[in-house]
Amino acid sequence: MELRTQYSYLVQNSLLGNEPIYGTVLTDPDDGLQHIFFVFPNLSVRYSGVFRLCCTVVDLENTVCSQICTDTFTVHSSKTYPGSNKKTELEKCFQKQGHAISRYHIA
Repeated sequence: MELRTQYSYLVQNSLLGNEPIYGTVLTDPDDGLQHIFFVFPNLSVRYSGVFRLCCTVVDLENTVCSQICTDTFTVHSSKTYPGSNKKTELEKCFQKQGHAISRYHIA
């Protein structure tokens, strides 16, 4: 897994959490079909800024099967964090299937 930003010096050692992540078969709320999802329940970024998360899927022989990058997302410092949004339909659907996603809450 790789984190990309316009500032290359921030990329080194900026991700915290469990790696690697294994695919989980879950039902997609959009089409009702089962797909393989890669859920990152314990992933955080050390620095504030705008980033893309890039993932590489490999098979058991370590052959690259696919690579993908997310849309950009903003990481806030604890002082500028706007608070948690409401749970998405995808989060609710995964939670019903036993795959809860923890969220950071400000008291």
